[in-house]
Amino acid sequence: MTDRIPLDALASDQLDALHERAEQAEAARDAVYRERAHLVAHLAALYPSHIGYTDPSAPDWPVLIIEAPGGQLSWHIAPNDVGLFAHVRRTDRICRGWDGHATDEKYERLDRLTSSTIPLPLDDDSSGPYPTRQQVHDHAEQQVRAAAQRLRASVGCRVLDALNTEA
Repeated sequence: MTDRIPLDALASDQLDALHERAEQAEAARDAVYRERAHLVAHLAALYPSHIGYTDPSAPDWPVLIIEAPGGQLSWHIAPNDVGLFAHVRRTDRICRGWDGHATDEKYERLDRLTSSTIPLPLDDDSSGPYPTRQQVHDHAEQQVRAAAQRLRASVGCRVLDALNTEA
């Protein structure tokens, strides 16, 4: 490890260089959050979800909760990315209540959900190993209906009732 230099011993151009590096690191971090937010917004469009400022330890970052078939998935959303979630129901309360999952458990659930998903074929040619688009659509519709019924049975949430009546 190198010896540390006191801030008041740094020249102005050295401080400027440090400031520039800090700004670049923040921009890179924000870009990663934005990329993640786009993917999570897509997941939120696929499953019942809600977003709100429900975490007192991070009051400026809303929490998105996705009610996926294998259990909840949740993420804190950067304030600059909230606009990507206009399609998600806003709530100041937790509809189902956070189930207490840890980050590792969230990603285990997401991995199981991913592995149970049928990949879409690149075209409607049924001669390959993949099902046709219609088969995938029918299967997905059946899974969504079953998941909505399970969630509705365990949650008295109006959003899920509305989804069930639309289905």
